[in-house]
Amino acid sequence: MRLPRYRDAMQNFRDRLLQRRRMMQALGIRLPKALSVAEQDQVRQTLLHCTECESAENCASWLASRESIGDAPDYCPNRDLFRALGNRS
Repeated sequence: MRLPRYRDAMQNFRDRLLQRRRMMQALGIRLPKALSVAEQDQVRQTLLHCTECESAENCASWLASRESIGDAPDYCPNRDLFRALGNRS
């Protein structure tokens, strides 16, 4: 009985990571192979926030309705992190 729950959890995790990747692409965030320690921490935080987010359906709809995006939606727990990652020099 535990196996289907595990599969569901893993599928949910993969879905969230894909959605996070789509958001970063839509925001024009391209991460280099070499990141500072602070940037690595920011990327880890985005992973955690996306997997715990309760707005995944809203996010998916929001992404689907836009061709280009200036900023993440207000309800996105990664909004500030995405902004920081996109503004790095």
